[in-house]
Amino acid sequence: MEFQDYYAVLGVPRTADAKQIKSAYRKLARKYHPDVNKDAGAEEQFKRVSEAYDVLSDTEKRAQYDTYGQAWQQYQRNGGQGASGQGADDFARWFTSQQGGRRTEGSPGGFRTEYTTTDDGAGFSDFFETLFGRTAGRERGSTATHAPPRTRKGRDILAELEVSFADVYTGGERQITFDLNRAEPMTVTVPAGAEEGQRLRFTGKGHPGSGGGTAGDLVLELHVLPDARFTRDDATPTTLRTTVDVPLYTAVLGGEVVVPTPDGKRLFVKVPPETQNGRPIRLANKGMPLVVNHPEKRGDLIVTLRVQLPTQLSDEEKRLFTELRALRPNS
Repeated sequence: MEFQDYYAVLGVPRTADAKQIKSAYRKLARKYHPDVNKDAGAEEQFKRVSEAYDVLSDTEKRAQYDTYGQAWQQYQRNGGQGASGQGADDFARWFTSQQGGRRTEGSPGGFRTEYTTTDDGAGFSDFFETLFGRTAGRERGSTATHAPPRTRKGRDILAELEVSFADVYTGGERQITFDLNRAEPMTVTVPAGAEEGQRLRFTGKGHPGSGGGTAGDLVLELHVLPDARFTRDDATPTTLRTTVDVPLYTAVLGGEVVVPTPDGKRLFVKVPPETQNGRPIRLANKGMPLVVNHPEKRGDLIVTLRVQLPTQLSDEEKRLFTELRALRPNS
């Protein structure tokens, strides 16, 4: 059974934080996705990348992998033999012997293994299934026996769904194809006010189970595409910010400017006379929903006014500006 170096698969150091891991996964997933890359081996590489991200993006799985990964490499350096001479197919028993006979089941740092005749890995490697997806089939010291197939829930599918800024501002439905092996589309509702990285879970839409078990779930992680016009406030994500250009004459004398909203609407906003460059105007109830999927109550949209100086002045305009400067010599 080959050791899987998930850090090498994603091309990140072992000290990588969650943001680095997510960024590396997105880049590689786009590169090797079978819908984009038709080269031989692309689909297999996509599965390896997805498996690596499944482990390293989960705090509990990553801790377990870091613990057992080092022991697995030590086991392989010993030629597949533990200190007591166990066979190469029984790493779990070897590891237990190294721990003085102690064994923990089903918890972080507890190695779990099962001896069965069925292969229900749902696309994951044997290494992954041995480390995370099977249960102990015997106690240490007993003889190896084959257990009958167990009823098991299918593995979850973790995928990224790109949505526009307008999608999360208004919410709405999207048609997607989520499984490489099945082509039928699926309707997904994007919640109004959803944030970057938020996960949507769809029960029973993952890999099929085995032995009569239920299917796993589809888990979609939202990636909100940036909008050049709007940003969400870091401290208060329900507050939106935008910048609008204001002609010099409107800033000096007062008037109106048009402010766009993420859903394509336009607001006419009053500009007070003698408005200074950079002045913020707060528009209540025009931001993101205060509660996800309840767009009737929203945060604020803060509009920063950016005063635009005129260019390519005519001779008459230059003359008038000269007169104005003479009227306010100390300005």
